[in-house]
Amino acid sequence: VLCKLGHHPNIINLLGACENRGYLYIAIEYAPYGNLLDFLRKSRVLETDPAFAREHGTASTLSSRQLLRFASDAANGMQYLS
Repeated sequence: VLCKLGHHPNIINLLGACENRGYLYIAIEYAPYGNLLDFLRKSRVLETDPAFAREHGTASTLSSRQLLRFASDAANGMQYLS
């Protein structure tokens, strides 16, 4: 299915897949920062640095603009897949 969809900038792309002895192997595009969920969790500093959160009035090192961009990109990717 992913091979038929083509390339989209907001989707991790499938590069290839094969099956060998009952195991499925897939090769996907490299994501230098890992997955979005882990990236967002690492950006939260409330638990690790409460002083930063108090000083900056936020629990994240990411700006509201960056967070909205992530949400928009995810929505665009989901729309493409639908």
